[in-house]
Amino acid sequence: MSYGREKITLGADVTDVKSKNLLFRGWQSKSELTLFEHLEYFYTRGLKYLKSTDVSRDGVLEGPAFDFYAEIRERFPEISVLASGGVRGVDDIKKLNDLGLFAVIFGKSYYEGILKLKDLEQFFVKKEI
Repeated sequence: MSYGREKITLGADVTDVKSKNLLFRGWQSKSELTLFEHLEYFYTRGLKYLKSTDVSRDGVLEGPAFDFYAEIRERFPEISVLASGGVRGVDDIKKLNDLGLFAVIFGKSYYEGILKLKDLEQFFVKKEI
């Protein structure tokens, strides 16, 4: 079995968007390596997908780090970015979509009943059979 760039997503979570230091071991340990240093290594080797969480925003419903994700897209335009952390509702998803992000991961806003599946219908792509 072969796994190419279409099948692999790098998960790289940061302590906060200011320092951009990577977290590992279940967010229990902090690296001196920044997200952008880490991405540069994989980007030059053909990385296509990145899932990144701003841990300081995860589960607090304060909104995603829009500037952070815009900076990733600007510096690494060929990477498809999956945003995670802070999503409050459909307006945040629309804004992330407008920034050109590939996907968004949401949790608390759904579990709290703020974001409903009906709200997401506008993002579904219907395929004709």
